[in-house]
Amino acid sequence: MQAYELASAWTEASKASSFGRFKKADLKPLITDQIVVFLEKLEVDRALSVEAVKAMDDVYGLSTAGNAELSWRFFQVSAGGKGSRHETATLADTSASFVNRLPSAPVLRTPRRPPPG
Repeated sequence: MQAYELASAWTEASKASSFGRFKKADLKPLITDQIVVFLEKLEVDRALSVEAVKAMDDVYGLSTAGNAELSWRFFQVSAGGKGSRHETATLADTSASFVNRLPSAPVLRTPRRPPPG
């Protein structure tokens, strides 16, 4: 599965809240530039729910990838997740915290977290 097909599959899975088909091996055939394209497509489309973004991180571990470019792109996807502002801010905070710990990473600030509920 290539970058655009994988992004489309995640978009469809987000609509159905069904993420069991995805495996860490999905990213194995992709080079880093293709994974960046995959994440950029998801960021531009802004079609993923917060639940889908969390599932993606559970499967692929992108928030702690160890690659600043991938973590930064995942941070951007997580900041655009559809859901409550609190859920989105929490996920974005987690991603930003990791990216900020990477060597020579930009300092990321997330919006103030809204009160729960």
